[in-house]
Amino acid sequence: MNSAAHAAGSPATLVAMSGNDWWLNTNYAAHGGPMDQIFVFIFWLTTVILVGVQAVLVWFLIKYRHRKGRTEKGVYTHGNARLEIMWTLIPAVILIVLALWTKRVWDNYRYSPIGNDPNAVKILVIGEQFKWNVIYPGPTNKIGRYLLYPKPTDLKWPTLPDGKSFDYEFPKVPGPAYLPEEQARQALDKFLAVNNPLGRDFSDPDTNPDPTGKDDELASLNNYGKTVGRVIVIPKGRPVEIQLGSRDVIHDFFLPNFRVKLDVVPGMRGRMYIRTTDDCPGPREYTLEELRKVIQHDHYDALALINKDTPKADYYRPNRRKPGYYRFSKDGQTVLRENSLITLATLDELKAAGVDKLPAAIAYDLVCEELCGIGHATMQGKLIVLDEAWMKEAPYKYYFPPPVTEAAGKVAMAGN
Repeated sequence: MNSAAHAAGSPATLVAMSGNDWWLNTNYAAHGGPMDQIFVFIFWLTTVILVGVQAVLVWFLIKYRHRKGRTEKGVYTHGNARLEIMWTLIPAVILIVLALWTKRVWDNYRYSPIGNDPNAVKILVIGEQFKWNVIYPGPTNKIGRYLLYPKPTDLKWPTLPDGKSFDYEFPKVPGPAYLPEEQARQALDKFLAVNNPLGRDFSDPDTNPDPTGKDDELASLNNYGKTVGRVIVIPKGRPVEIQLGSRDVIHDFFLPNFRVKLDVVPGMRGRMYIRTTDDCPGPREYTLEELRKVIQHDHYDALALINKDTPKADYYRPNRRKPGYYRFSKDGQTVLRENSLITLATLDELKAAGVDKLPAAIAYDLVCEELCGIGHATMQGKLIVLDEAWMKEAPYKYYFPPPVTEAAGKVAMAGN
């Protein structure tokens, strides 16, 4: 599955490299086809030039090699004006064509018109050492303000979720500015660690996905314990605006299968747009052997989409304080729970437990290519693509508003 030959609209089919891991990842983004076309064009252009130049070099080495008895002397030449004009003009024309072609594709990628689609949804991803935090807008489709941290010079304590003022150690002090700087910093550090690691502005109503106050699960959708390390979910065929931020150092947000990559810079809110191709695999029921091929041969991860309708699955709740979940089990022990990655060892356990098939989704890699510290390896994340049927299931039904119209979600990106 990791082959350029599968890329929609790409001439990479000419290279006949299907199944080779050393070629491009399969493209599942609507804007990715033109990107792959540029890549393949430059690849073959430079390959032909490389082979040609090396062939001429080898020919010259052989033709003008040293031989005994050779009496010819080298002749100095001023060159050929026409030849020099040709090898100057041809590269200039090629570079101009590439520049104009690249600008068109780049503008379509970075300033995509699909952001104005009424069906477009938003996601905020915040990088930290060494995890990604994923924040969903809920039915309001609004993200609100994040990464706003109080300062020791503030006259008032930051607002808490319930609207009460800060009252940890200094309830009678109006704000951190009334304290010695060191004490103010300690108090604010404690506040951030306990209440607000992502700098969420609780006074901004757009950060509240449940403005009606009627759904506790929706209200807690973006609590810090839920956001950290969460799988990114995007609806198939709908435009998605991914906003990016960092709470510490520079990170790199890279989705190889969706041809998007952008550095995440502290103090800046980056934006990128994705709409999946129509042939992007959605969730479906897999046999265990099909999942083994996906993991072992195609080199993808798979996420278990177990719910109340899954045959042989049961609902398990450890105790009253912990939330319950659907799972496959054997002898009372959990073998695989909902929304967890499937491993080869898990497949063997499922087979022993009498399970022969289960619903799952391909989990695509989210890669960070900035070396942001000794724990950098854990910055890897996952993304899954769900169709509208699965977007109506818990917990995904809380993530986005329902689509406005079916037609709007099919708006093509300019130039496709």
